[in-house]
Amino acid sequence: MPPGEQNVSAPPVRAGDRIGALPDDILHHLLSFLPVQSAVRTCVLARRWRHLWKFTTGLRIVGVLRQGPVQELRKFLDHLLILRERRVLDTVEIKFSEFLKDDVPYVNLWTRCSVQWGVRALTLHINHYEHLYLDGLPLVSKHLNILDLYGVGLQKKSLDFSCCPALKDLKMKFCEIHVHKISSCSLKCLSIIYCQSKLNCQVRVCTPCLISLELDKFSDGSDECVLLGGISNAKHMKLISESDIFVFTRDLKQCPTFSKLKTLLLNEYWCMAPDLDPLACILKNSPVLEKLTLQLFYTSGDIIEMIGSYSSVERSSAISEHLKIVEVKFPEMDKTTRKVLKFLCTFNIRFRVE
Repeated sequence: MPPGEQNVSAPPVRAGDRIGALPDDILHHLLSFLPVQSAVRTCVLARRWRHLWKFTTGLRIVGVLRQGPVQELRKFLDHLLILRERRVLDTVEIKFSEFLKDDVPYVNLWTRCSVQWGVRALTLHINHYEHLYLDGLPLVSKHLNILDLYGVGLQKKSLDFSCCPALKDLKMKFCEIHVHKISSCSLKCLSIIYCQSKLNCQVRVCTPCLISLELDKFSDGSDECVLLGGISNAKHMKLISESDIFVFTRDLKQCPTFSKLKTLLLNEYWCMAPDLDPLACILKNSPVLEKLTLQLFYTSGDIIEMIGSYSSVERSSAISEHLKIVEVKFPEMDKTTRKVLKFLCTFNIRFRVE
């Protein structure tokens, strides 16, 4: 720093004012954890705080949308969108427990502005008995990395992420998915929980880079679902499903070949069928698989881990000849665990306890 210049990012403060002694960049980050209304109110604390809220690294729009307060909230956010400095945002959270139909365009506007500001992690949670529908337009962002949706209605091309090359993580919970296709060339983790679709056609999933898929209580109105086919080019994959999911069951009837799959993690769902057909089908169609992990547990208690490998005597032609490691994790040696181990031993895989 040249002689005579002052450090404007951390000016002298009174003794005991530890927060005021922090640099501006840290204060910008700390203000991001407050609801936007509270962050803006800090402008009255002192002259130095007058404009800090304009540079926060995140926005938290949290409240209840209903007749009366919503008018004030709309006016407040209209001014915020105008006055805030245009800098890339790390996070934006939009969370409401109630809304009216007149509020929907405003929530869509706030969502669009967040994307235009280059938000990296966007959360939209609507905890209401009705779904709030997005406008159906595809998101366009080179920065968006995480998208977390709860209680949202999705239609038209809202799940077309071809213009979001950085998107890695997509979570959808209690959402209505009325789209024909979920597509992304960059997505790595996809979670669909307690969602439903009433379309009378296939819901196609095209995510070639996906490595983790969590599917729990997804109600699909179609008789067909091309889910596994959309991730058939994945190199690393985690498939988590509950025992009452039938989407995977339908897809297994026309199971694709996972020609690039190197590592695979499956939960207990894939081992519940009496004949282990789901597990056998996945293994049969993974010709270059190198590592298989089976997690046969529901809780996070004490877990036993057994490591298996091919016997040097003979390799089975029914599964990948490249398979080097098989991990089986389970809480106790019950009937299901014995059945799985016996099944794997038929492929000349021998185990040891870790």
